[in-house]
Amino acid sequence: MPHTPTPLTLKSLLVASTAIVGIAAATPAFAQEEAPTVIPIDSVTPEDLVDSATDVTGVGMFFRNDGFVCSGTLINPRTVLFAAHCVNDRAASDYGDSIAAAWSFGSNSLPGFIDWINNSFGSNPDLAVFNVAQVIYNAESLARPDGFGFLEGDVALSVLDTPAGNIPTWALLFSALPAPTSYTQETGSGYHVNLVGYGRTGSGTTGASIGIDWRRRAAENYIGALASIDDRNIFLFGNAFGDLPQNLYHIDFDDPTRTNPFDFDLFRGDAAPNEGATAGGDSGGPLILDAAGNAGVDEDLVIGVLSGGSRFFGPQVFSSYGTNGFYQPLYLFWDWIVENNPYRYVSTSGADGDWEDPDHWVTMLDPAFRVIDSNGDIVNGLPTDPGEGINDTSDPWGEICFAPTQCLTLETGVLAPYTGEGAAPGATVAADGTSNSLGTITLDGGPLPTRLPVSEDNPEYAVTGGSGSGAEPGPASALPPATLDNGLPGATGFVADNINATSTSIGRYFDVTLSDGTTRLSSAVEIDRLTLAGSQAGLNIAASGNLTSLIEIMHQSGTMNVDGTLSSWGDYLLMSGLLTGSGTINTPYLTNIMGLIAPGGLGEIGNLTVNGNVVLASASGLAIDVSPTSNDRFTVSGTVSLGGMLMINPVDGYTPRYGDTRSFIFAGASADGFTNIHDLPGALRPTFSQANGVVSFAIEADPLVDQAEFTNYFQYNLAAALDGGRAASYDDLAEIYGLVDLLEDGYLTAAFDSFSPYETVMFDRSARAQVNALSAALRGEIGGRFTQAGAMADVLASAELHANGMASSVNLSGAKSLFRQPAAESGSRPDAGWRAFGQIGLIQGDAGLIAGAGRFDIDGGFTLMGIEGFSDSGWSAGAAIGLAQSDGGAPSSVGYVATDVSTTQFSAFAGYQTENWTLAGYVSHSSLESDGQRRLATGSTSRLQQDGDATGGGAEVTYRGWTDQPLRIEPTASLEYTDFSFDAATSTGGAASLTVGSRSVSSLLARVGATGSWNAFGVEPHVYLGAAQDLGDGDGVYSASFTNAPSVAFAAPGALTLDHMWFETAIGFEKTLSNGAVFSFNHQREISRNYINQAVTSIGFSLPF
Repeated sequence: MPHTPTPLTLKSLLVASTAIVGIAAATPAFAQEEAPTVIPIDSVTPEDLVDSATDVTGVGMFFRNDGFVCSGTLINPRTVLFAAHCVNDRAASDYGDSIAAAWSFGSNSLPGFIDWINNSFGSNPDLAVFNVAQVIYNAESLARPDGFGFLEGDVALSVLDTPAGNIPTWALLFSALPAPTSYTQETGSGYHVNLVGYGRTGSGTTGASIGIDWRRRAAENYIGALASIDDRNIFLFGNAFGDLPQNLYHIDFDDPTRTNPFDFDLFRGDAAPNEGATAGGDSGGPLILDAAGNAGVDEDLVIGVLSGGSRFFGPQVFSSYGTNGFYQPLYLFWDWIVENNPYRYVSTSGADGDWEDPDHWVTMLDPAFRVIDSNGDIVNGLPTDPGEGINDTSDPWGEICFAPTQCLTLETGVLAPYTGEGAAPGATVAADGTSNSLGTITLDGGPLPTRLPVSEDNPEYAVTGGSGSGAEPGPASALPPATLDNGLPGATGFVADNINATSTSIGRYFDVTLSDGTTRLSSAVEIDRLTLAGSQAGLNIAASGNLTSLIEIMHQSGTMNVDGTLSSWGDYLLMSGLLTGSGTINTPYLTNIMGLIAPGGLGEIGNLTVNGNVVLASASGLAIDVSPTSNDRFTVSGTVSLGGMLMINPVDGYTPRYGDTRSFIFAGASADGFTNIHDLPGALRPTFSQANGVVSFAIEADPLVDQAEFTNYFQYNLAAALDGGRAASYDDLAEIYGLVDLLEDGYLTAAFDSFSPYETVMFDRSARAQVNALSAALRGEIGGRFTQAGAMADVLASAELHANGMASSVNLSGAKSLFRQPAAESGSRPDAGWRAFGQIGLIQGDAGLIAGAGRFDIDGGFTLMGIEGFSDSGWSAGAAIGLAQSDGGAPSSVGYVATDVSTTQFSAFAGYQTENWTLAGYVSHSSLESDGQRRLATGSTSRLQQDGDATGGGAEVTYRGWTDQPLRIEPTASLEYTDFSFDAATSTGGAASLTVGSRSVSSLLARVGATGSWNAFGVEPHVYLGAAQDLGDGDGVYSASFTNAPSVAFAAPGALTLDHMWFETAIGFEKTLSNGAVFSFNHQREISRNYINQAVTSIGFSLPF
């Protein structure tokens, strides 16, 4: 609105109002900082500062095939923002029909335009040239005659027929810049701006003296004022010369030396270091509030569109020192821009739904739109009130000066003396010219002069009628409900599917972001860009679906399933997330950065085809499902560059096996290799190979001995045997390899335990216990009833095992004979006769397996029966038969192993007694049988039936010289030898069947001790204490081989060292009846013997006849 300066009255302070939407910003692509000049100061040549540092910045050149040129700014891939006067000399429908037009975005736009003409007005993104499909200009630019078609409402949009997806786009500020808090002579308002365009050039003195050369130039300046032309003219001339109340952003072209006679410092402020102005051909170019020159501004923002410039003296040339340039503020036309912009950013409601459902979609806030919020921050948002357009009621700001006399502060209306160093005008100021900065050019005849200036006295445009005549009502104070047409965010009731613009019909182009929920597509759809972003987001393209994304596909996260067709003119970038399906993807490059590609689907066999090239980056993944009969296929028409992680995923019951090979990539060519291959469980290791574009994997195996920490020699030696036999015996033991190759750590050691012949070790231990129990019972009976012979059943003595695996056949021989009570006084001899005897007992305890395998339980019993004859000369002799049986159960750490062991023993014995000594001996032979079962890791049960025998004998001597005391002490010593022999045997169990080797071991036991006995209440209690040591050769080595592959053999030592000395104790009693029969009870244990922990409890009888 105009303001008339009054030196006598100060105007009240006016603050420009700013509409604000506090919405978080989504930063779009925007140009690099420009290198200045358009029309530079005299000290810089235009050639030196052509803006070529960055070829394509998003500021482009407009060319009509009737010769007119302008500049403009790309605000999204389909839309260029520029000036209405570049096109409003004709009906908008003429463009794309009778008038062809294009935008070229290179720093040198000429190659693009030449290609466009030679290509029948076709777009060529590679040269950054794009054909115009539609032009939309603001009708307000023609609404009032005083506007001359460019002084107000001068904004327009140009719609491209091909998306400029590879061109940077710019952010737009839809809030008015607030009035500065102060002005300085150095920088004026302090708002630093960049000016960019493709127009004429020259110098500060000569103005636009050099014609258009198709090259982009840039300069810098400071905004002088946000004010109307009326405000300016009233200050300078005392008359508005029309009705132009709309505010504009103004700049002036300051002479750095202040020597130019036409530079009167129109807007306070000195020249910037690279000061410049605009000229013909720059029309429509952006006024850029740059981040580098403005505190609190984090990105370059377009705040206005260039309309034209003014000169103020008759001799003065346009675009020279002292001239004025002005821009249409975007905040006045923001809603017009939003509504007529054909590009829509859309998403879904967040719930699962069909693409074809209009209620599934919602419009989003355009990420290029900015406002200033209530905190003064620049954020992504829209104003809360409609733009006022040419009916602008916002307050102006700035300082308008006429050096060297005075300046007017527009906010206050205060006139003050000029304090700068401006030069005195060299001519009389006059309202003699305002140019619209439009340019003309021909491709074949070289640059032409710019379009003739339009003056207020002689307007080029004669506008009659229309809504521009008369006063206009102010805009509504509230925004309408959001619709697809008005472009406000939150609209629904549409389907995201491009509608191409024509010269007469509005286009709609969609940038789709899927951030939540799964969208299902079953029809043919075209959009400009697709972004999949959100871990819970998904797009499922059915077999009948066909989606084309013209610019690119940005897959940031979430799941994309393609069973139909997915196409993109640009690349498919898989940043993260999952890509599945059995359809076709058409794209120049599918680049997998950190995502996972799974043809078919995870756990589902399929064939995913890419017509294009594929790059698998180092952090990417490719998952290939493999079934017993087929596998995923990844078909690529171009070259696949391998990298990242290859994952082999068994499905449908497939078990990976050593030696398996499959082909899974079929490409035109392949290069490089996978960074990593995900290991299969256990020893199996996939490797890959490639030839003629076909990529295959083969399964190899690492050593089994490296797959676990083994705890015993059976485990380790079995692993080593399988490693050694893999090449020659894999087929024979395929069931075994197929299982163990997939196991590791504790699972692998458990499987090896199940394949190890622990039952033969348990047979050895149990047989020893039974033989020694029977032999001990026999030794207790030798020497005749006259000795009360019936030794304590030394059952486990020689059967007990060292913790290191060695067995002993030594028992507590003579223990019971030391408990005997003489039948006559010392020195007397009994009469000759016979007796029958017997014992029955329990065997309970546990024994060690091989080193590291733990201990197993023994639970059984024995029976001994015999007859003995004796003479009155001290000799006795007899024979006996014994039976024993025990069950063994292995510890859970080695799995289920159980044995049932039995022994049948035949013995002969003899003894001799003197007055103080007793000497006795025996020989025996035992037949051994074992029936063992072992549960295999394959799920079946192995059975091993094994035989053996034991042959041995022993002798003992006892001193009885101290038996005439109340407490009788009888020392004893013994030496016993046993030889065990175990036959070879073969177990059941299919592929896990083992042939167990035969083995022989011997034991030699030395023992000393003493028994104390006494009479009490008609019975004879007794206690034995002694020490023993095994001097034998241990229990040897346990060996086995697989029945189906005899060369795959393994073994484990049963012991490393013999037991050291241990101690023995026993307690019991005897009861002699009146008829001479004797009943006895005995219980014995061992102390500090780590090989075996066993207790024997027995009862016996002796019956003379």
